[in-house]
Amino acid sequence: MSSLIPPGADLSKIPFAANPDGSPPNFTDSAPSLATAMITAGSIFAALAVLAVSFRMLACYKGKFHLDDATAYLGEVLSNHLPVSLRHAWDVPLSTVDAPYIKKITTAGFLAGPSIWAARAAILVLQLRIFKPKRWFRITTYVILTCLTVTHWSNIPVFIALCVPHNSSQDWNFDLLEQCFPASLHGAITGGIGAVFDIIMLILPQPLIFKLHLSFAKKISLALTFAAGFLATVASIISLYYRVLLYQGQDITWNSGNVYICVVVETYTLIIVGCTPAIAAFWKTKVSSSKFYHSVKSILVSGQLASHGTEVLKSDINSTPSSVKHESSNLHSTNDHSGIQKTIHYSVLEEDRASDEIELTGVKGNTKSRPYKESF
Repeated sequence: MSSLIPPGADLSKIPFAANPDGSPPNFTDSAPSLATAMITAGSIFAALAVLAVSFRMLACYKGKFHLDDATAYLGEVLSNHLPVSLRHAWDVPLSTVDAPYIKKITTAGFLAGPSIWAARAAILVLQLRIFKPKRWFRITTYVILTCLTVTHWSNIPVFIALCVPHNSSQDWNFDLLEQCFPASLHGAITGGIGAVFDIIMLILPQPLIFKLHLSFAKKISLALTFAAGFLATVASIISLYYRVLLYQGQDITWNSGNVYICVVVETYTLIIVGCTPAIAAFWKTKVSSSKFYHSVKSILVSGQLASHGTEVLKSDINSTPSSVKHESSNLHSTNDHSGIQKTIHYSVLEEDRASDEIELTGVKGNTKSRPYKESF
């Protein structure tokens, strides 16, 4: 590619690729860009993933540390990578495609496979820990893990072979970038395999969830937890579409940006889904059983009861005079037998009111923390 650039040409005025419609390049800030979409998606999903992993770390504090915890942390660490250019190829000047740019996209290519592998592996290992007694489930999970490990980690030797200078005659330039282009085929294949396994991972645990000895509400909650990976599956399928376009050489910088947005959404979503059971366990064993939580809950419930009780008493007081007057007139106008009957009737009214107050104050009860297994 460098041989096609005239010697001494101003690279800041030459686009990375020609515009298909023949329009001149737009190197200004008004050019279409994926920066807003990348920043928005990256910030939201990254923040949620960091929060989820933090709760997971707190849940593991002074407790058991499992393999799925380690893979979730690894996925969070490796997923922090972004491409440099998010514009159309015809709006990117060649001056920006320099050695630092090529090194950054190469580094992103190295990390993309292992990061999404770690996010997927965290869910698979968690499911394996929950449904381990099922032999067919163990075998299926091990097969999926093996295939994902081979496909996602194989991008490292592919990038080493194609995208890194091997001798002093090579440099981080356009020629190396052109040599690295066949690696996009590996990305398309990996994306296709990942999309297929995402669908399998989405469906695989559902039949077993409804066979667990849990309440129906907990089964639904757990099923929805793993089904939340549907968003990751959609992102994986969309990513596959842009990976194919990238392999076809269509608008390389723009489609690379779309691929990375999808990878960010998919990776962080898988991390969040994998951390959800640990977050539930942390809430039940650490938060809901703490004295602070019970104190706050007691204050809130007491306030609600006091407000409701005041309204009940006011309504009773407002209704008492007429009934008392009515009963008093009955006592004076009837014999002792009717008076005794009314006295009994009034006593019943008092007992009903007392029972209402007891029922109100009986709303508050002691809550007990449930064991860790019930969080699943």
